Amino acid sequence: MPDFDASMIQFQGMQPADFPLLRATARRLERLDLAISTVAEAMAAGSIRNVKLQEVKSTLSGAVERAWDQHVGSKFFGGDAWRAGLVTDGLRDLYYKISIYGLHDVHAAAKRVAATQETGPAIDAMRALMAELLPLAVAVTGLKDKVVMGRAPAPVKPPANPDQLRMTCGCCTRPIAVLGGTPTGRMAHHGYERPGEGWQTASCPGIGFMPLETTDDGPIYLKTSYEARLAKVRESLAKAPGLISLNVVISLRGVRSLKELTPADTEWPRAHAAHIAKLQHEISALRHGIEHVTKTIANWRPQTDAAKALLIERYGVIPERYQAPVSAAGAPAEADDTAAAIAADPPVATPFHEEDEPEDEAPSERMTG
Repeated sequence: MPDFDASMIQFQGMQPADFPLLRATARRLERLDLAISTVAEAMAAGSIRNVKLQEVKSTLSGAVERAWDQHVGSKFFGGDAWRAGLVTDGLRDLYYKISIYGLHDVHAAAKRVAATQETGPAIDAMRALMAELLPLAVAVTGLKDKVVMGRAPAPVKPPANPDQLRMTCGCCTRPIAVLGGTPTGRMAHHGYERPGEGWQTASCPGIGFMPLETTDDGPIYLKTSYEARLAKVRESLAKAPGLISLNVVISLRGVRSLKELTPADTEWPRAHAAHIAKLQHEISALRHGIEHVTKTIANWRPQTDAAKALLIERYGVIPERYQAPVSAAGAPAEADDTAAAIAADPPVATPFHEEDEPEDEAPSERMTG
């Protein structure tokens, strides 16, 4: 092997097939070939994303370490070679001076192998492997000054259906497809995260209503639903001091099951306190949700022809409360009490059946006795 000179190495059309020794010991050949191809492409382009370079270096370093161990270490410096007396003092000293744990170690190893006066099959194997690995190591080192920080911007995905009408769901306020492709169609089926609970239901109640741009039916239903749930949670909190049993979820070796606790159990104080804290947290979340949706109802005004036509269809005329300007505080200027204003002139919301919505979680407490 000639004296090491990185400037003498040329990179022209580097291909995975140029590295047979490296590929012979690869655990994941496709991943190794992709890393080599990425290096070649980056050299041709004159740039590489830093994230991609780190991925390439990690893959190549693991492959280089395995190749050195299998082609040199285990083969020529394993126990059998030592017992057979094949490892001379010169070979031993050279082997101990070369540590290859990654691609970056190839530079120093290549210099030591090129400079050694030792001969034999072990040296031949070292030189063959270094001749293969050194161009790759030099190429990756040369990419350091061609790094572009950050990930490549994700390509803009075209909509699955460019003709699809998407409007705002009146309950979760996300842009959702409208069935029938008209502003008076109902929202397409979609999931929904319950306030306070933090878990996803199979469907959002907004699927029972027209878009928020067309009607405020969704927020009105949601406010009623929140208030009903709040009453139930407050009732559960009031009963909490008198509970004599709780069902809690336990996990044993990955298997989840219910366990009934009573005040006689050592786990009771902690489970009881956690139960109360959960109810208090849900009450706070529901109150916040009611406040938010009440403001949405108070601020809603018909902005589209479809919304105005729907109000006229329902009431004969657009009710005055839907024509009143919104005050700076976010409520109608002439009505401080939103609930009273709605009660005096109730909207006719499209009915949404509770059976269309999945059941809530099984209650965690059980009154006995």
